[in-house]
Amino acid sequence: MILMVRRTRKEFTPYNGYKDRSFNIKWATAFAMEELTQGIEQNHQVAIQVNKKYPQMTTREIDQILYQSFNRQIPVAIQVNESDKNGHIVNEICGYFTGETLPYGIRLNQQWIAWQSIRHIRLLPKQKWSQIEDS
Repeated sequence: MILMVRRTRKEFTPYNGYKDRSFNIKWATAFAMEELTQGIEQNHQVAIQVNKKYPQMTTREIDQILYQSFNRQIPVAIQVNESDKNGHIVNEICGYFTGETLPYGIRLNQQWIAWQSIRHIRLLPKQKWSQIEDS
């Protein structure tokens, strides 16, 4: 014979002026915590990233690389003489050189880069169309 036990309703009786948050608020914070931890991890990755400082190139060396890039349609990576707020070298600017130059700079990716700010430039390996990911 199975004996049925009558269960009582569970209620929280506040004491010492404490009132617990509702269930909906607790879940909303749980979802926000995941986004917060992802943001913290991304900030950490940016903070520990240190770019290698390449040697300063001469104007002639820069011209030769740009000439090769333009004639062969090879992408380049340009390191500029700039640092971020932590004193780290900023990321390289990558793209195709279209041949547009002015006395004050060159154009790469719809952006003008001053000649005196170019620290180092290098050719990047060309990617085959089959290796390019959809964005």
